[in-house]
Amino acid sequence: MNMMKENGYREKIASYARSAMDRFGEARREEVVVTVPYLKHENSFSEARREEVVLMVNESISDEIRGASREELETMRGDLDKEPFITSAEAHELFMCDAEDEGVALVDTKAIVGTVSGAFKNWGDEYQSRKGQVVDVAESLISGSDGDVERVFHMNSPTGGVKLRKISGPSGDLFFCIDGTHRTASAKLVNLGEMPARVENATNPESVSTSDKYVKREWEDRIKRGLIKGRIEKDEYAEGHDSYSLIIESQVLPWMVLSRHGMKKMTRVYLEKYPGSLDDLTTLDGEKIPPEALVDEIAMNFFIAGEWDEYTRRQEEKKLREARANAKSVV
Repeated sequence: MNMMKENGYREKIASYARSAMDRFGEARREEVVVTVPYLKHENSFSEARREEVVLMVNESISDEIRGASREELETMRGDLDKEPFITSAEAHELFMCDAEDEGVALVDTKAIVGTVSGAFKNWGDEYQSRKGQVVDVAESLISGSDGDVERVFHMNSPTGGVKLRKISGPSGDLFFCIDGTHRTASAKLVNLGEMPARVENATNPESVSTSDKYVKREWEDRIKRGLIKGRIEKDEYAEGHDSYSLIIESQVLPWMVLSRHGMKKMTRVYLEKYPGSLDDLTTLDGEKIPPEALVDEIAMNFFIAGEWDEYTRRQEEKKLREARANAKSVV
């Protein structure tokens, strides 16, 4: 795909996303799915592999869940709001780029941490037109028959199955639902360790786009600080608004393109899944990045500004003040 065609396609997708938000918005909470075309071949599960998946589903579901009533399953569905979740707004830039088709695979269900749909704020969400669907699908998985598992995951026809976007960090992967958010919530509800899905990899995009000037400014700061290597171009295809593309050569983490809040949220979720995995992270110039800077927006501001010593000094003074206050309260 040449650059002119790629930019035209990107703007078309961005325009669709904006119009979709205008049409549906938060008030309606309808599911709006923006898909990016696959860039590789299609494939499918073999018959033997499908049989393994059915067996895995049956072996994974505990007797406690099998014996739960529908009302109990509904309560458990609501409790899914405690599971790690990154909203579409927080990871928006990761969805506005090309991805590479990796075909079908069994995916760690706990590594699926968000969705492109703006209708969901957590895994316990449902919107009005699909009330009860998560438990309906969970009951199909609990039944465990070949037919029920096939109707959930469409292994005979993977184009109708769950579709995920993968982002790979230093120690492992995180995934976002492109299609199948309810089915993923159902898999989480019955505690499936793995689930079959079609995967597209967006870990190393050549470019991402934004119409947010604050995000563009953050890109500039991160380029200067050695967190991203690349350049920013103004899009020629933008109609009636400013839009910018970040042409990426490399970045210290594949989510350095996110807004400050999105980057913090993504890092926290990643570290919850892969503890300690970013302790030795460095800038592209080889300078160690303090782990605290990755999970705290104020700390990141000081690091970006090259004033980490000042941040450390202020934190030490804060701890000293708190220690003195605690000592007085004890007396």
